[in-house]
Amino acid sequence: MTPELLAITLLGLVAAVLLAVTAWFLRSQRRTTAALRAALEARGDTERRYQSMVEQVPAVTYVDVAGVGSTYVSPQIETILGVTAEAYVADPDLWAKMLHPDDRERILSLYDAWVAGTGPDIPDYRIVRPDGRIVWLRDRAVATRDDDGRIVSEAGVMFDVTELKAAEAALAEQAVAAAAALEAQSAAEQRYRQLVDAVPITIYIDEPGAALENSFVSPEAVRAFGYPIEAWREPGFFSGIVHPADRDRVRREMDEFAAAGVDHWSQEYRIVAADGRIVWVVDGAVQVQDPVTDRPIVLGFLQDVTERVKAERRYRQLLESLPMSVYIDELGTMSHTTYVSPQAEGLFGYPVETWLDPTFMERVIHPDDVERVGREFEEIQARGLDRWVQEYRILTADGRAIWVSDSSVVVKDDDGTPEFILGVLQVVTERVEAEQEAFRAREEADAANQAKSTFLAAMSHEIRTPMNAIIGMSGLLLGTPLDEEQRDFAQTIRTSGDALLTIINDILDFSKIEAGRLELEAAPFTLVDVVEGALDVMAPGAAAKGIELAYSGDPALPDRLVGDAGRLRQVLLNLLSNAVKFTDAGEVVLTLGGRRLDTPGTGPERWELTVDVRDTGIGISADSAGRLFESFSQADSTIARRFGGTGLGLAISRRLAELMDGSLTAESTGVPGEGSRFHLVFCAYRAPALERRPDDPVPGGIAGRRALIVDDNETHRRILATHLGAWGVVHRETGSPLEALGWLRRGERFDVALLDVVMPEMDGLELADAIKELPEPPPVIVLSEYGRRGTTPAVALSLGKPIKPSALHDALVTVLTGRTSVTGDASTTPAPVVDAGLGHRHPLRILVAEDNAVNQKLALRLLAQMGYEAELARDGVEALAALEGDTFDLVLMDVQMPALDGLEATRRIRARWPDRPLRIVGLTANAMAGDREACLEAGMDDYVSKPIRPEALAAAIMATPTAVRRSTATPTGESAP
Repeated sequence: MTPELLAITLLGLVAAVLLAVTAWFLRSQRRTTAALRAALEARGDTERRYQSMVEQVPAVTYVDVAGVGSTYVSPQIETILGVTAEAYVADPDLWAKMLHPDDRERILSLYDAWVAGTGPDIPDYRIVRPDGRIVWLRDRAVATRDDDGRIVSEAGVMFDVTELKAAEAALAEQAVAAAAALEAQSAAEQRYRQLVDAVPITIYIDEPGAALENSFVSPEAVRAFGYPIEAWREPGFFSGIVHPADRDRVRREMDEFAAAGVDHWSQEYRIVAADGRIVWVVDGAVQVQDPVTDRPIVLGFLQDVTERVKAERRYRQLLESLPMSVYIDELGTMSHTTYVSPQAEGLFGYPVETWLDPTFMERVIHPDDVERVGREFEEIQARGLDRWVQEYRILTADGRAIWVSDSSVVVKDDDGTPEFILGVLQVVTERVEAEQEAFRAREEADAANQAKSTFLAAMSHEIRTPMNAIIGMSGLLLGTPLDEEQRDFAQTIRTSGDALLTIINDILDFSKIEAGRLELEAAPFTLVDVVEGALDVMAPGAAAKGIELAYSGDPALPDRLVGDAGRLRQVLLNLLSNAVKFTDAGEVVLTLGGRRLDTPGTGPERWELTVDVRDTGIGISADSAGRLFESFSQADSTIARRFGGTGLGLAISRRLAELMDGSLTAESTGVPGEGSRFHLVFCAYRAPALERRPDDPVPGGIAGRRALIVDDNETHRRILATHLGAWGVVHRETGSPLEALGWLRRGERFDVALLDVVMPEMDGLELADAIKELPEPPPVIVLSEYGRRGTTPAVALSLGKPIKPSALHDALVTVLTGRTSVTGDASTTPAPVVDAGLGHRHPLRILVAEDNAVNQKLALRLLAQMGYEAELARDGVEALAALEGDTFDLVLMDVQMPALDGLEATRRIRARWPDRPLRIVGLTANAMAGDREACLEAGMDDYVSKPIRPEALAAAIMATPTAVRRSTATPTGESAP
């Protein structure tokens, strides 16, 4: 029986029971009322008999008389209402009092209407017994009325219908539940039907014995295939719409499913639609028991996969048209292949099915590569890589060995679970052979570079040996009394020697870069010192050409960095030198800036520094810009070119910038006078700051003072204003001396005046004299180019250009507060070339091992000027003999010497006298990478490059402990290192 029929049957049964009970009570009521009326009308002799009968009825009977109250109540009242008959008769209001509070007002109102003859019988109501129990009563009464319609008396019966009310409520709840169940089932069936109708998949049901025919088909079948629903139920219909090429296969697979006894299956085939279209479908089905008939049925679906099949076909065609083979391997293996694209046979000559043999790959990989490939794959598996590339050789079917690139990736499902390995085999024989050829060519090139480097080192030594004499002797010559013409000749020799040495250094640097052997140092240095040192070198040349040389730096930059200060200085000198060389008028401005790269608190501070060098020279033409940074390239390469040079400076500078994790670029309009701009970027870490020196600029003491800036160069005025503003100095600037003088004469007050020396209208010294004539003149600081410095009593201090912030700050503090005594720019007073008192202050016994006569003379002469009387050894053998018979503190050892070179001589000295406190410093004309390491590995303590510079030689001497220092620093019985 279906749920619907069951619910309807239950509802009918409940209704029938309810009607039967109600009828019984109504019949009882009528019989009781008739009997009571008869009793009232009967004679007194029958009253006792009637009363006895009434008191046997399971209900309360009562008689009420108007104006009197209850005159009779049957004893059942005590059982039903919980009060005695006497109490009920004694209290006329007891009935009203016992009414349930929720029913009292309604029942009393209805009773009044019944008494008045205008209302129906009183409905069922509740009373509350004295013990608190609630009882449902059905109260039916008959009234006796007078001629006026007033009630004279009434007789009634009260039935206890509590149990009936409970039964009615239960039946009502069951009826409601049954109705709700029917409604819910109907709604569920409606939702399921809507779902089935809305799903873009054809759903069908096959009855037993009706294979390929359907007892139910969803409406999607009409939309997908164009056939009406009724057609699908016709015998033989489904077989007829299956594509003829697939029909036998579909029937055969269905029979196989049936024979295997499986309860679910899936197959893919084509259906011919009503309009002739060919539709590919996936047919998935499951066999279940019908819950109604308990017989097996088949629930299935047909899904249109035509687009997917077409896409797969396109991808397969694309895949099979590639010049490579695609394969699929099981996870965890490199040999169990489950699919190989057809190209494998064309590329390697083996049929596709042979690749599915698990031992196939081990047989076709070249024997020399099998072990390596297996080891690499094991490492790949151990590391859990998702993709990798291996290269190895495969032996083709015709015996050739070809190189393949095997690219693999682990394919995962949507949850990230690995499913299989997808790989691609691509023939790369030509590329590998080309790489091998390139490798051989690179080895040959490296050998050639090494030979070239060796040749350049030898040539450097041969050239530097006479250069040592030229530069050294000319330096000694300049230290002797000479007349003006002789000094000019000697200075020319020295300048030419320095220029030739620069060319040699450029060629050597270029050779190191080409060979990949140029390495940068990583040592702390002060950035400002490097920049200002480069500017100091270029200041004389700029002044000689009448060019303004200016410098501006960001005060937020770190004071000290870690890097190669020498190479940075080399790049800056190259850029400044080019700017001065190609500028005939105007200015050269260097601007220093930068930014922090890392996040604060994450580790060492890493900075990106920028240096802009701008000039107002001839600029760079468009045809020269492309080869500006090429080796041996000149911006002016004509036979009449005005400027010399090797053409290596910018190429080397760019490579140095790249080694410093930066770059070097150039900008120019190519218009003469607009000049060019070179932009250098390099990276470095901040170094720990040094303790502040007394002469370091400390802001304070000058803030709030007023300064007057007079300079006709706008760039200089802007730079000065920036510095003063950073220190809190209030300033006013002008390019006109006359305008500045007018301000002062009109009473404008300043604490200091900063005056350029070379200006139109009036030079700085004349303006200083004019200012001194004023009633309250401010102190004057003049700014002058290198070599043009003059003075006048009106000048308090003189500073050289380019202005250094530290020097400017010191000058302002001195003039405004008097705390520091600044006598001028120390750079104008050259330090002595040779320290004549060094030998007296730092006594040593020195042995010089040198085979070249000129270099012998130079070394001995330099040492003599420093106060040392050195011994001479003409090669390594003589050096060993000298050390055998005497004691020395320092050996200056030439590296290249006949009989026994300096490196071997050093090794023998260290082996023979391991505990002797002897310092050995190499003298070498070589400058290639590794020369320093070779000297140190041989046992030398340091080395000095030729040509020997007096300051470098003095530094080597000062690093050698004297006998007194050794005796105080070394405990008795122990040797110094």
